[in-house]
Amino acid sequence: YRNNLNYIYDQMQRAQQNNIKFIQADEAVFTFNTFIQKSWYKRNSNIEVYDQKVKVQTMAILGGVSEDAGLETYIIHPRSIKTEQYIKFLEQLREKYPEQEIILFVDNLSVHKTKETRKSYEQLGITPVFNVPYSPQFNGIEFYWGILKGHYKKLLLYHLMHDLPIDTVDFIKSSAKRVDNQLAQKCAKEGRVNVYKQVLELSQ
Repeated sequence: YRNNLNYIYDQMQRAQQNNIKFIQADEAVFTFNTFIQKSWYKRNSNIEVYDQKVKVQTMAILGGVSEDAGLETYIIHPRSIKTEQYIKFLEQLREKYPEQEIILFVDNLSVHKTKETRKSYEQLGITPVFNVPYSPQFNGIEFYWGILKGHYKKLLLYHLMHDLPIDTVDFIKSSAKRVDNQLAQKCAKEGRVNVYKQVLELSQ
């Protein structure tokens, strides 16, 4: 744990000191269960939602945030992100930053470590850094997903209450536009700061 965390810390420091793009990335899944549990409504009235009428297609989103740019890019795909979509995401990052060195901070999901994925890291010149297992607090994208899902839930509830069409992909894209980019930058910073704090605690 400590060695892994120290390596993450060193890579974050190296990125800051050498103008290296450090991107914190991960997947999130949106289903009907991604739903707001409480909401304000008229006094002494109840919100009625007929969930049996609703068909929400499960969608996965893969995205990345950085401290200097906020939300970098994202990919939406039905159900889950596979190696093909993950490699496409890597290609989008390299296309966005054709000359700059890139460090990509991700968790230990198998799709991040397949043979094809590792080959793409090498071909695209992207350095993967893997998070400490079961430590989402070190990856700022997790805080971003929390904010994004908050907007998504409100959109879903509004459409349910007004019997409007449900479009999961459109809701995700609309929610991403509603998240202020400075807030996305703060999410990335929060992940880094949590790493720094943990390293400091372990050194005492």
